Amino acid sequence: KTFLAEIFEQPDVLRRCLDYYRDQGGWLRRSLERKLPATITFTGRGASLYAGLRAVCYLNAHGLPARY
Repeated sequence: KTFLAEIFEQPDVLRRCLDYYRDQGGWLRRSLERKLPATITFTGRGASLYAGLRAVCYLNAHGLPARY
């Protein structure tokens, strides 16, 4: 695959990932309820730092402590 081909397939890959995790019926919450960390921290630099922003917002909205 070329770099450009990977970039163009990202929207479809993200859609499939979201569909997969939506269908899991709250597996993340159940697994975290077993042993909830004090805070879930997403790290990165540049664009990868902001990639976790949506996850942080989602987790915080559902009562799970997260930051980036």
